[in-house]
Amino acid sequence: MKVDLPSGQSVEIRTSIKARDKFAVQGAISGGSQDGSVLSLMETALLGRLIESWTLEEDLPSRHTCQECATSALKRHEHVRDLFGEVMDLDDYNTLEKAIAPILTKVVDTPNLETSPASAASS
Repeated sequence: MKVDLPSGQSVEIRTSIKARDKFAVQGAISGGSQDGSVLSLMETALLGRLIESWTLEEDLPSRHTCQECATSALKRHEHVRDLFGEVMDLDDYNTLEKAIAPILTKVVDTPNLETSPASAASS
């Protein structure tokens, strides 16, 4: 899906969502202390996986590698979030947030946790 940004740039987003995308979003917020908003970590973890290309001159944040990221998934998610923050105009980022909102909702959706497998089987 192509997303046209207010700045005149554009982004191509993959719309076929896999279970691994859900796992990556969950991984962005699990373990350790996070620097910044949990929502921003979740959004940028998902964006980092879904953005296939963009017209911005900077390399895609998903391609970021550094020594810290090699040893910590949480640091990698924080760095990717920070890279989005540096390279994207706020209006452009807000447009991307709106574009992925339904996908993010789908990824963070969980089944009814009040129903245990045992009680569901006996019903």
